[in-house]
Amino acid sequence: MNVKFEWHGDEVLRRIENATGQVSLPDLFPASFMQAHTKFGTLDAMVTASQLVKDDATSEEPAAALQGEVWSQFVASNSTFSSWGEMMSAAATERLKKAFEG
Repeated sequence: MNVKFEWHGDEVLRRIENATGQVSLPDLFPASFMQAHTKFGTLDAMVTASQLVKDDATSEEPAAALQGEVWSQFVASNSTFSSWGEMMSAAATERLKKAFEG
């Protein structure tokens, strides 16, 4: 019995590369993800509601604020996740799944 095997590796590799390259936070957390898993419509709205980042913050301050325990606790209180790390992992997993579906 002959089994025919078709290799679609190039397409798979392209999808992996597209899904795992550098991704901005708004792209990692699209509105659909935020609405399904948090009390907010966008990541920006969630960050603003946390009051961890001031309106006049420098570009480095928001990134630093999102690494702290206070932010992780805010995520736990306002989402279906127990921590910021769990939320990031879920968003990355969802992004990879979508890359292979489409």
